[in-house]
Amino acid sequence: MPGAEQFLKEFREQSQQRLDTLDVSPLNGFPEEREPLFSFVNVDDGVRVTLKRPGADVPGISMTFTEPLLQNLATAGFEAWTLDVLALSVAAGEVTLPAPPPAAPTPPTPPTTRSFGNGVPDLAEWLRAPVANIVELTRQAQIKTRLLTDHKSVTITGPTGSGKSTQVRYWAKQCLSRPDRSGLVTLNLIDPHDGPASVVEALLLQPYNTWYLLVIEDIHLNQGNALAIFKLVDRLRKEAGLRISVLATGRVDRMDHMLKPFDVLAAAAKPQTVFDQRLQEYPALTEDQRQQIEALCGNGKDLMLLGYVCGYMDEHELVMPGDAELVQYIGSRLRLDDLTEQSHRDALFHFACMGMFEIDVPSVFAHTVFRDAIEPLRLRNLIEPADTSFRVQSRSIGAHLARYAMLYWGTGQQPVRHPAQVAWDYLVGSGDEAVKAVLDRVWDIVDLGGAAGMVSRRITKSWDRRRELVLSLGKYVDRDPEWGQNAASAAFAAIAMAHLDMAEKWALCGEWVRDKWESGADGELPHYTGGEPTREYEDFVKMRDSMRRAKFPDDFDLDRTHQIWMAAVLLWMESTAPEADRSEARINRLAEAVVAAQDALGFYYPSRVPWMTARVLTSLCEAGEAGGAAARAAANWLVERSQLGWTSGTGKWNTDAMTTAMCLIALRKHAAGANRAKIRAGYVNLDALIQQTSGTLPEIDKALCAEAYLLSSEKHQQEKGYELLETLQDWLHDENVWNDQSQNALINTPQTFEPETESTKLAFVVCQVAACIWQMVKKDLPLMFEDIAQQFRIPKPTAGNTQNGTGTSANPVQPPVPVPDPAAGTVTAQTVDAELLSQARSSIPRVEREITRNIDSREEALRNRSGRTKRIEDQYQEWTARSLRLEQIKIRLAAEPVPRSVIADLDQLAVEAFGDRWRRLL
Repeated sequence: MPGAEQFLKEFREQSQQRLDTLDVSPLNGFPEEREPLFSFVNVDDGVRVTLKRPGADVPGISMTFTEPLLQNLATAGFEAWTLDVLALSVAAGEVTLPAPPPAAPTPPTPPTTRSFGNGVPDLAEWLRAPVANIVELTRQAQIKTRLLTDHKSVTITGPTGSGKSTQVRYWAKQCLSRPDRSGLVTLNLIDPHDGPASVVEALLLQPYNTWYLLVIEDIHLNQGNALAIFKLVDRLRKEAGLRISVLATGRVDRMDHMLKPFDVLAAAAKPQTVFDQRLQEYPALTEDQRQQIEALCGNGKDLMLLGYVCGYMDEHELVMPGDAELVQYIGSRLRLDDLTEQSHRDALFHFACMGMFEIDVPSVFAHTVFRDAIEPLRLRNLIEPADTSFRVQSRSIGAHLARYAMLYWGTGQQPVRHPAQVAWDYLVGSGDEAVKAVLDRVWDIVDLGGAAGMVSRRITKSWDRRRELVLSLGKYVDRDPEWGQNAASAAFAAIAMAHLDMAEKWALCGEWVRDKWESGADGELPHYTGGEPTREYEDFVKMRDSMRRAKFPDDFDLDRTHQIWMAAVLLWMESTAPEADRSEARINRLAEAVVAAQDALGFYYPSRVPWMTARVLTSLCEAGEAGGAAARAAANWLVERSQLGWTSGTGKWNTDAMTTAMCLIALRKHAAGANRAKIRAGYVNLDALIQQTSGTLPEIDKALCAEAYLLSSEKHQQEKGYELLETLQDWLHDENVWNDQSQNALINTPQTFEPETESTKLAFVVCQVAACIWQMVKKDLPLMFEDIAQQFRIPKPTAGNTQNGTGTSANPVQPPVPVPDPAAGTVTAQTVDAELLSQARSSIPRVEREITRNIDSREEALRNRSGRTKRIEDQYQEWTARSLRLEQIKIRLAAEPVPRSVIADLDQLAVEAFGDRWRRLL
């Protein structure tokens, strides 16, 4: 085939040219004498390329390129020089060979799967950065340049808004201006598809260059991919002879120790230093003014906002802007008053809301939903491409764009939607993976050192502990996937790994459990294989002994109880299995067995142990069988049993608190709405049972009580769940819990068991905590968004701005009147004089403090459920609405001339806040 032959001919020619330009110094892993790096051998179906490892006593890497494959590579646009890079990467298992692109372009469609990220940027777009925000050269910067030239790896670190991305683009410009041929590959690990394959693909699509700059942003967000990329770079340097420098951004405090051996050097970006140096240009500023500017710029961390603040002072004779003036100034600089088409406003508002929470909008979604608005917004630099997505310039700019829209593009009857609601609705429509992508960046979007609220701090800690849980559980499973021959523990671990997105390790536990327990056919309960029961059986022996000590009738069928319980656990495990491991046949067989094992009265044997019925009902709900007859009968039986109290029925082996919690979980998951009164009574009883323990609940009991409380619809009950969940997270944070081998020692020597100790404790608690964290963060993430919005001075949403739609009002008001030219003439009699205007502006902080105090007090009352809740909720909505009105008044006071109607509105608002204590301005 001519295409394949030409491709191979070019590869042979370019290989020699490349060899002549290679840096063969020992630093790059090559001996001083030159030798061919690869050889060719004709074979029946094509040509075999063998990569040698210079100076190494190991075999080379070989790969056969058939004629059809060579044709595909040529069609795909891959450059001939990169055959060895491709062979190296394929042999290392980092990439698979991509199919050629279609002959003609087709409209973009959402991909079902993606093996590659996007490593080839639009160079002109990517290198475009605001000149005002480029950090000047310093001694540290010169060191970075030297390191890049010497083919090392450098990381620029710093908090969000500190200018990391801007510095990266600056250095990229400097490095790509080198006299030799330079290439650029960019990745952003916010995209889970960006990894080693993206690097290889980007290299394959570029002409041969003598030096490459690989830019990796946000390496702390996907440390597994970052590690794999650095390993690939190391091989490409040493084995393929490529000269590659790495320039990365990320938060070193969030990086795992595994990245350190790969020469990731921390060169911290210090925004506070840049902030202080910039303000030295304004020596007349007082200390109070400096502090106000620092507050406007996110406690001095946001250099982009600093540029706008300085621009305002330069244009207004060094007058410092207030918060309202800054919003208006940014709007004028971005010419938002020229944005008159409603579709363009809706699109920009959506991007602004997403940008506040570090959510990039996929280009497919953007082009599908906003169509003709994308290009005009991009040409005006209001949005910019980022990998395969679009975004605004920064979080702070997104917040100010959103505030501008809320103030000027809505009306009292049809206000703009709250940004938190817009962002949450988008994530809900995008699925759980999009939610988790945001949570993975929670340390970037929550200012823990500033005004972060309780919800934000709780989610941040819990998601960080989830990451630790992934690492700890992974290490434990690698060490002992069978959990000491305990099938129940292995099943709970498999369920936990499904909750923790550890699909690659699920089979280590899940398949072992499947091998040990066969799901029965024709309604038979599952049974263990190999003659001997798995080790959790010992727990049921201890439970029987506990019943005997409690003087229960000695009619307990130990084997039947064990089988029913394991059937429920196996059904739970199979129902939560990752897609690749899911078996509908197993789920159906287990569900049939569970249904067949039910007593005609609705309970599961033994009837004196209500938590057995609760366990089975919970598993049926997990399997999607909540609407079935068996689940309804079990729920009805539990409700009727509640009249006698949900006691353990096992003596001291289980507590009544644990039993009550399990029954509440089952009923809440079954959504037994007709029994709300009895469920409420169950929670009251649970409170009393926990109080009787004086805080000495075992970890398993805490895990069940935490989930029961989190499933409650009452806020004060949910708070109890949060407290218990945090206690369990701290317990699992202790390395001794994972390193202590007494778990298996106890199992292997049954006589050492204490009556209250269950062999499945660690695995079950991990399973519960993993599920509770996900349940908690999904429920509270909208509140965290509202909390973050408040940090940008956007009040919490009110009842008036919750209407449906993607963006702004269909009836926008006019943008603010620009500051007039003094030469234009005098103001009319309807405007206020300078003295009255000064009084109005100086009174704003007092009104703001009073409104904030009332909002905070009612928020606290709602949290504690004190007083008449409905009345407090109404008052809370009224005060948040007043806060939004005050924001509008502040903006109107900033634009001169100010009409008297603005002062009248301020008077009216202040009278509502202070009553007779307010002295009217008019």
